[in-house]
Amino acid sequence: VGSASRNTVGVGLAFDKLSVLSYIAVPYVRYNYDVDNFNFGTTMVPQLSDGGLTFGAYRQFSHKLNTWSTVSLTPYVESTHFDGYQSIKGGGKLSVTLYDKLSPFVGVDWIDNNINTKQFTYSGSAQYCAGLSFKF
Repeated sequence: VGSASRNTVGVGLAFDKLSVLSYIAVPYVRYNYDVDNFNFGTTMVPQLSDGGLTFGAYRQFSHKLNTWSTVSLTPYVESTHFDGYQSIKGGGKLSVTLYDKLSPFVGVDWIDNNINTKQFTYSGSAQYCAGLSFKF
């Protein structure tokens, strides 16, 4: 008996320095691959499956709290077009940058798509994450 999961990897380009619209929102484009992970017992077999483009835009709002910390809110919206499905995703990230190096963050996303394949049925839901990022 096996199980399957799907992740997405990609390479993107943001147009933050080239666009007049960057004062309103920063547009970006990214090429993605879905990676299907099939688990058979204790062995995981990754396989590239579907490729597609993502078009999106984000805007970062920042406020300096004091000399060593800044709070930022970054909402975004994006549309992804794969051969097998399309999706639209919106969400945001809230972070606090400390000493320009350390940033704890939380994020919330809503995804709505029409994935309906043999292995997956996914009609949309909310997802969230939290973490810590470092600048070097």
